[in-house]
Amino acid sequence: MKMNSYISRFREIPWFENVGKPSDRDREVFRIYDWSAWPCPEDPAVSLQNEYYLMWQENLYVGLDESAKDRLEEAWDKVETTVLEIARLNVPYDEDQDAWYAPNAAVWSGSWIAALVACTFLERGKLDEEEKRPEYQWTLSNTWSWFEAGHWPCSFYWTYDQSLEGAERTGAPKRMVVY
Repeated sequence: MKMNSYISRFREIPWFENVGKPSDRDREVFRIYDWSAWPCPEDPAVSLQNEYYLMWQENLYVGLDESAKDRLEEAWDKVETTVLEIARLNVPYDEDQDAWYAPNAAVWSGSWIAALVACTFLERGKLDEEEKRPEYQWTLSNTWSWFEAGHWPCSFYWTYDQSLEGAERTGAPKRMVVY
């Protein structure tokens, strides 16, 4: 699929139009219903989610030559910029705020994940994921499904060892927090 097709598809997503609204999938996750309920970017659950995001990005680039990496970086920038322009219109985005302001964090997170999804499809033709287990929600495809539905998967819920390595060591259920 060509990049213009991805860009067109991203324009059809209801970016954050459903934050705080009920979903048929509410019982799958922990839900928040107000921007102020999001703790901050330094909260351990948010940091853990970000570690996974970076791991997924690193895994995408493994084994690629410089030409392929350059091609993906160009596509990444185009998608991220496009989604940022679209998504910010649906929330109280504020240029003068930083990552502690939840609407800005949501838009930046959405544009980043959209770029990762587009580049993963460009490179692999699919979102390479392990066997889908309902108790393990921390996957790129599940995260993306909430963005596509107009919500913000704003953190990974985990009360144990707050490191990626610690979370991966256990087979315990892994849930998301979604706005």
